[in-house]
Amino acid sequence: MIKLKTFELEKIDLTKHYNLINNLSKDTNICNYISKNFHNFIKKRIPLQDNIIEPGKAYVIKKDNIDIGIIGSSELSSDGILELWCAIRKDLQNKSYGSKLLWEITIYLIENIKGLEDIELKINKQNFNSIHVATSNGYVYRKTDTTNEINTYRYFNEESSKRKR
Repeated sequence: MIKLKTFELEKIDLTKHYNLINNLSKDTNICNYISKNFHNFIKKRIPLQDNIIEPGKAYVIKKDNIDIGIIGSSELSSDGILELWCAIRKDLQNKSYGSKLLWEITIYLIENIKGLEDIELKINKQNFNSIHVATSNGYVYRKTDTTNEINTYRYFNEESSKRKR
């Protein structure tokens, strides 16, 4: 179990977390962005260790012993960029979990991932709530992939280079 300030991240157990994974896999917004087959995507990203976040893995987000969603990342790229993604249960969206979680996980990643140069979020350009969460946590718009209608936001970049790491 990884303890953040407000949340805990738990290693995924496909049996224990079946309902959560199944419910998230039915959310078309999640499947359109993360994976068409969310369940198989998660199986490939089960972490090896319990007490540290591993790039390229996914974790169950818990608050007050309630499973609220799943968070994961890509592998750390050769230039030190880590793409982060999050899926929160539909019934728990718009309750500030995303904003608090993004802040806590950003700090954790900066302090614990060796070779990290930037954290990247890819957000559907129509997902105004997620864009607000990103920008209110210091992420800055970088570019738009017009083919997929996805905006890219980064934490460390030209505009935020004054921010201390």
